[in-house]
Amino acid sequence: MGLIALLLLCLAPLSNGQEGGGQEGGRDWGPIWERLAAARAAPLGSEERAVRLEELQEVTAEVAGTPRGALLQAQVDRLAGREGALTPPAGAAARWPYAGEENWLAAEVLAPSPERAAAARRALDELPGPVADDRVTLAYEIGVEEARALRLESAQGLQEALHRRFRAVWSAMDLSLTLTRLGLHDACDQVLGEQIASEEKAGSPTGDLWGQRGTATLGAGDEARGRDYLGLGVARGSRDAVVVLARLDLEQGRLSAARAGFRALLVDGEPSPWAPKGWGLTLLPETPEATWSADPARTPKE
Repeated sequence: MGLIALLLLCLAPLSNGQEGGGQEGGRDWGPIWERLAAARAAPLGSEERAVRLEELQEVTAEVAGTPRGALLQAQVDRLAGREGALTPPAGAAARWPYAGEENWLAAEVLAPSPERAAAARRALDELPGPVADDRVTLAYEIGVEEARALRLESAQGLQEALHRRFRAVWSAMDLSLTLTRLGLHDACDQVLGEQIASEEKAGSPTGDLWGQRGTATLGAGDEARGRDYLGLGVARGSRDAVVVLARLDLEQGRLSAARAGFRALLVDGEPSPWAPKGWGLTLLPETPEATWSADPARTPKE
């Protein structure tokens, strides 16, 4: 056998393990994750679950000190009712050690962080086929979590992956909010415009999408176009669009128009929390010098 052929033969197992992510320390992790899945599927409090967890706990002792060992330990702790937590790889340049299904497992036990969002994003992008509802919910909640923590770029990456996968109203709305907060107004408008076109083609309601597009356009500084979009939202049944237009009219001193908007909300089903407050403000005595605030808790300033 030639020297080159011998070297390739020696390197083959190492290369395959790195690419597939299914081996670590010479161990095939596929069967271990299958045993974990069986333990998760066993009824809570059952003897079967207890036995499977005990078997997995023995495995964790054998694989301690490895990235997948840490992931397994966190999952076993979580299933046993203990606080399971996984520490992300240290350093920005650290190599991500998980692949495929392992990304979902990591997303379940990582602490809130960009690494957790990245794990869910990888799972959405790398794994074909249907996604279980609980995992869609998990990814959605992680995206919201990142946005609320103002880790907006992290939220954007995950929300884009969700929208690529599902092309739904909820994914478009969620992504558009983050894009707006990042100041990416053109990208936001494109996402909402494409989703509106898709929903209209399918004969589905688009009122809330138009309302969101109008609100985002107002935030971008284009009031005329924003009002047009909000009007389309109102015409298609969006109560939020009515609220935004009424508040805008109130803030700009157009009390009759604002009153009409809030009145419509008051008489049409369950009123928005803004409706009675806004309606009350429109009934206060008008003074030429008053500048109206968009906050109903504040009174007109002279």
